[in-house]
Amino acid sequence: MNDKKEMTAPNQSVGADLEQSICNDISIITGESSFEDLDTKTAAEIMDSCYPPRTPIVPGLIFPGTSILVGPPKIGKSFLLLQVAYHISRGMELWGRPVRQGTVLYLALEDDEQRLQKRMNDMFGTDSTNRLYFATESYCIGEGLEKQIRRFLVAHPDTVLVIIDVLQNVRKTDSKSYAEDYDFVSALKKISDWRNLGIILVHHTRKEESSDPLQLVSGTNGLAGAADTTYVLTKKDRMENEVEMIISGRDTSDIKAHLVLDRDTTLWQLRDIEQEPWKKNADPLLERIDKEVVADKDYWIGSATDILRELPGLDMKPNVISRKLNANVGDLLYSFNIRMRSDRTSRERRIEFTREKPITTKNDDSDDYDDVSDSSVDSEISSYCDDNAEQLQVSQIPSLSSLSSLQQEHKNMEVNQYEEI
Repeated sequence: MNDKKEMTAPNQSVGADLEQSICNDISIITGESSFEDLDTKTAAEIMDSCYPPRTPIVPGLIFPGTSILVGPPKIGKSFLLLQVAYHISRGMELWGRPVRQGTVLYLALEDDEQRLQKRMNDMFGTDSTNRLYFATESYCIGEGLEKQIRRFLVAHPDTVLVIIDVLQNVRKTDSKSYAEDYDFVSALKKISDWRNLGIILVHHTRKEESSDPLQLVSGTNGLAGAADTTYVLTKKDRMENEVEMIISGRDTSDIKAHLVLDRDTTLWQLRDIEQEPWKKNADPLLERIDKEVVADKDYWIGSATDILRELPGLDMKPNVISRKLNANVGDLLYSFNIRMRSDRTSRERRIEFTREKPITTKNDDSDDYDDVSDSSVDSEISSYCDDNAEQLQVSQIPSLSSLSSLQQEHKNMEVNQYEEI
């Protein structure tokens, strides 16, 4: 008797038989008995969607997403980021540029509170802010840090920036592979994308020189490859007070700037930007929306057909108008201070324009935030986890005991939903 079983091709029948055959083929390839379908959208569905704009934290310099700032040891990286954190938390201009004001979480993992106190006194005097939070200890990535940060963000929904100083202190082991480095940064990128905020990882440069600034990042290319933006600080002479900063990222063209350190105040000054971010010319449609549709009104609502009626001579179909506006919500906001929202009713797609005030500086710690304008963010405010103070060791934790049990339930739901991603 022949013990070998006859090998046959799968039976490619229709209907359920075909689906079962495909499942069997995939289970053989993946080694799994079941699988989930890909979450796909057509090109048309994406073009018809109105996504919220990626609001810059400091226009032209600091952007939402996960970034890496690298430089040689003791070059002044921590002083630079503390200065950035202080200005953003206070709503103060940074080097003549407006900032997106909000709460900042600084994980100063190489410092203690006494050193931070001395550093802030030297840099800013006795002025302080209730929107800049510090932690000097945390878990590592993959061992609880992601959950610590998420809990903080739920308790502080106005957070716009998280700084991790330094990367090595939140990594379990030294990575020697591209995949490990990429996955490490990607874990934080999920959080920054979740809240549309910035996360900056502080890291060191490698000893070898390179004409490509991204090759100076210590480790594999997986770190810079996964990061949305990379900042590289270099010095020609260690005794000089000037550094060159190269910025390269997904949301900006390459930028070269020069910073000078004031030894007396330990504050960095922007000497010049040798190469400003490239800005494309504004779309003529956006200019006409600004001048003829919204004009001097604070609010406008209608359809693409209504826009067409208000713009005589515009040779464009309504669906083309909708798609062009969807793709340019950021330019509409940053160039014309018009925030756009769009949704579909049972009859047509409705477009809303709201005239917003330009980003301004405040120099105070009032509770009126320029950037907290999205009602979806307000609805996410929930009670702070009882164990967060012990786990994160944050120096300032607000009392939220007066919030309702419904908000507590919502907070738990939000964190749990994120963990399922």
